Amino acid sequence: MNELINNKKDIKKLTNIPVITEIPYLNQFKNLRKEKFSLVPYYQNTILLSIFEICVFLKYFSKYFFIKDIAISSLIPENGKTLISILLAKALSVLNYKTLLIDADASVRQIHTRLDIQNNVGLADLFYDPYLKIQTVINNVSKNLDVISSGNRDSYIKLIEENDLTKDLLYDHDLTPDQYVFSSPLISNLTNNIRNLNLYKFIMYDSTILGTTQNDSLASQIDGTILIVPLNKINKGLFKSKLKRLKEKNIFILGIILNNLS
Repeated sequence: MNELINNKKDIKKLTNIPVITEIPYLNQFKNLRKEKFSLVPYYQNTILLSIFEICVFLKYFSKYFFIKDIAISSLIPENGKTLISILLAKALSVLNYKTLLIDADASVRQIHTRLDIQNNVGLADLFYDPYLKIQTVINNVSKNLDVISSGNRDSYIKLIEENDLTKDLLYDHDLTPDQYVFSSPLISNLTNNIRNLNLYKFIMYDSTILGTTQNDSLASQIDGTILIVPLNKINKGLFKSKLKRLKEKNIFILGIILNNLS
């Protein structure tokens, strides 16, 4: 018996969360994670019906429910999350939706590399300096598409040190400095401040793996999460148990994207 999720039918048996679309295998991006190359030459010429199906889903959903800030997340690593986040943000911008893409995956930090932008200041620095204006860390990538990169990782360490949070506290919770900051009340203040800019139709967070303390905190502060599920990669039992935990924490999953990685 196959214990891995390998098609849409498997998802329907495990949950009533809607499957938004299925992303085909993209040969041009097969070495993306290892080679760390820019996506700019590629995404401008990459038109995927499946990506625009996500846009249609969001447009339809937002007609009936308030939906502005959305996390793109997953349950396991190496699943194409960042690529899908970029392609989706780009597609929304092409459809004339003013979109902000935020690199909230502090452990991987890929957005600035993929989009050829500087990473001198970004999300981490907004956490560290409450007086830093959000507009000063926003990068315009193309028409209707702005980006906030991950920022200076040392800002998380300085924030903890300057607020007298001891190393013992981090060790007790088994958290790195950036994970601790993401799990603190500061995440609520920051997401509210970004939302209150009122400049964007959609705010997309390229976030880390759900089921971790820092990302569950982010997911609980925003309107909803889209879950990337790679086919033939995740155990059905693990999938079901993690969804149960997310439900217990009142994390709203808007829908699921199936991703063919091979």
